[in-house]
Amino acid sequence: MLCRVDLVTLIIAGLAASLLGLAMPIAMGVLMDNFIPNPLQSPTVLLGFVLAMLTLCNGLLHGASDLARLRIDGKLSKQLLAGVIDRMLRLPSRLLRSYPSADVSLRILSIEQMRRAITSVGLDAVIGGLFGVSNLIVLLFYDVSMLRSRRASIFFECFLAGYGIRGPHEPAS
Repeated sequence: MLCRVDLVTLIIAGLAASLLGLAMPIAMGVLMDNFIPNPLQSPTVLLGFVLAMLTLCNGLLHGASDLARLRIDGKLSKQLLAGVIDRMLRLPSRLLRSYPSADVSLRILSIEQMRRAITSVGLDAVIGGLFGVSNLIVLLFYDVSMLRSRRASIFFECFLAGYGIRGPHEPAS
């Protein structure tokens, strides 16, 4: 069974890292609007220190997110390969004798490669969705009217994401 703690860790760490990553543009806006026109030295140094700490925290959260992702990947791999090998061992022995052992192992590993590709796409979609939500939060922070003009762009990005997953040469099914 997939550990829900790892999935929750992945979601929380990804969301927190994306929100902390958006602190840099907000801080630069504050710097450009307030500190540069008025030559304020000490708040600028303090802002630089805060940004350095946020960058360190962001790196730690990305590490936690990557660790949770690896744990999820390992647990899924263990469960799937155990099931596939169990299924292969239950097949009639005459069927297994008809294939070379290298062929059987390549077939088993191809299933693992498919699982890895599907897991990667699924987890990337979760993390990408978290980054998108945090960007919308910052957009709402600045101006709600910008969200209305962003609707067409969001639709276009969803179209491009679907096109990128399917690929340029594969027909839509």
